[in-house]
Order: sequence, then structure tokens, then C-alpha cells
Amino acid sequence: MEQSFVAPRGPILLYHRFPAILLKPGLTGKPMVKAKHRFFAKWCHTALSVGFLTIILVASAHAQPAEYIYWSDLGTSKIRRANLDGTNPVDHITGVNRGEGIALDLTNNHIYWVEDGTSKIRRANLDGTNPVDHITGVNTGRGIALDLTNNHIYWMEGGTFKIRRANLDGTNPVDHITGVGNSFGPALDLTNNHIYWVEYGNPGKIRRANLDGTNPVDHITGVNQSRGGIALDLTNNHIYWVERGSSKIRRANLDGTNPVDHITGVNYGSGIALDLTNNHIYWVERGASKIGRANLDGTNPVDHITGVNSGRGIALQIASSSSSSASS
Repeated sequence: MEQSFVAPRGPILLYHRFPAILLKPGLTGKPMVKAKHRFFAKWCHTALSVGFLTIILVASAHAQPAEYIYWSDLGTSKIRRANLDGTNPVDHITGVNRGEGIALDLTNNHIYWVEDGTSKIRRANLDGTNPVDHITGVNTGRGIALDLTNNHIYWMEGGTFKIRRANLDGTNPVDHITGVGNSFGPALDLTNNHIYWVEYGNPGKIRRANLDGTNPVDHITGVNQSRGGIALDLTNNHIYWVERGSSKIRRANLDGTNPVDHITGVNYGSGIALDLTNNHIYWVERGASKIGRANLDGTNPVDHITGVNSGRGIALQIASSSSSSASS
């Protein structure tokens, strides 16, 4: 007896979109309807899963932490900020009276800077809101560094020839190292418990002491008029500094051996910072009104941000960096 064709009910138009599923001649549609419904259910589940995964991936991409570069614009009395790639430079904090050094506390979302014009260290939220006086009575401040492990803040005082230290909340300021000359910095090596700074002169020198201030020694001599601070690469055991007298960025081993010219043609360098995640070095050129960038090995130097008005300190906010970043 000839079997009759029974047309399936429901979303029959959807079946035409899947030509691989066809009713075989001589069969009713009822067994195949269940198979098609099972296929449709699996297809919907797969589509929803893929769509959900796509949403997760898109959300994750948008959740990546922002990366910025900060600098003190002495000529406009501002701290300015741009994306790490140099785009979108904006005024971040205004009314900064001769800002010298910048330090970031990415753990507690704070930015610190020295104001030579007001004899203060000031602090604001990382987004630039709520600027407050943090430490007063700072005599010609020349740089700043944070020790978040031990909750300390360090700064140079050109007027008293001292490195001073206080608790991170600003309490208990004390003389930490005296007799440091006309100095810039400092830079902290928390791994080996050392503090470094530059003493300006021709010849000048880089000095080092234990983090507790004991045993200050001459570390690198023959430094030609460095007023731009220093930066430490503890991963590769290098120390970097800017020399205005020679228009160079120089580099040595962390133990002070093998000092070499690293980048030449640096016009009145003032501030230096390292991005070890992306293998870049940044510096401020006051004489050329710009921030420069090169590969960490010194190759491919480029103008990164122009229109910098008498720039001083520089600091980087890197997504995978340690919890603090500072430069004088």
C-alpha cells in the first residue's frame, strides 16, 4: 500500500535553510520531524553558545586596564597625561606650581608630585580628582619615589642637600641621608635594598646607599651634568641616566660597571622612565619640547609626544607593571 506524505507542522521554512536534511521518498514526515527538531535544538544551542562566548571575549577586551604616560608641564603649570602610544594628550591636573617629579601608586590609585613653587609634596586620585597638600616644608624638592612594600615615600631636597623620607600617608618626615649635594632622583631597588641618586656636576656622579640610608658610596663617576633623574631595570640589571652635558642617555650594569652611551642627540634631557613590558624607554627633552621613545636597547628613537612645554618628571602606568612608577 502506498504511503502518504504528511507535511510537518511548525517552522517548515527553516527546514529549507538546511538542504542536507531531506525527507526520503516513500517515508512519512513524522519520524523526520523529530530529527529536525533535535537538529534545530542543537543548532540553537550552538548559536547561543557561540554568541555568549563572543560577548565574553568582547567584554574581556574592553576590560583591559588603561595604559598612560604622565608628565609635568612646567610651562603651563599642569600635569598632563596621554595614552601610552602618545595619542590623546590632555590636561590632567592644573594649578601645579613648578612640578618636578611624579610618582604613581597603582595599588591605592594615587598620583604624587613635588611642587618646588609651593615647597610641598601633593597627592591626588589617579584620575586627577581631589588634589591635596600631602607633605609641607619641602625645601627645593627635586624628585620622588614610593616604597609601597614598606609604606614609605622618599624625596630629594636641593635646598638642604638631603634625601628625606616619610610614611606613605605623609606622617613622620625625617632626614634619611644627608650631605648629598645638588642631587636628583631618587630610584629604589627594593629587591637588593638599595637607593640611588644623581649628584649634579661636571664631573658628577651616581651614588648608592642601603635602603635604610646607611653606607652611602660613589657608584658611577664621570657623569656629565645629569639633572634628569635615573631609572633602574632590575630584570636585566641595568641603570639608565640622562646627561645634559653630553646630550646622551647612558647605561651601565646595575653594579656600576661598563658605562656606555645608549642614546645620543638628547636635547636637554629631563626625566626618564622604562617600560619593561613593551621594551621601551621614554625621556623628556626640554630643549626640543617633546617626549622621546626608543626600544629598550636604544634603537629606533622617535618623537613620541610633541608640544611639551618645559617638561620635567615622567611616569608610566603600565597594565602589567609593578604597583608603583616614578621618575624625577
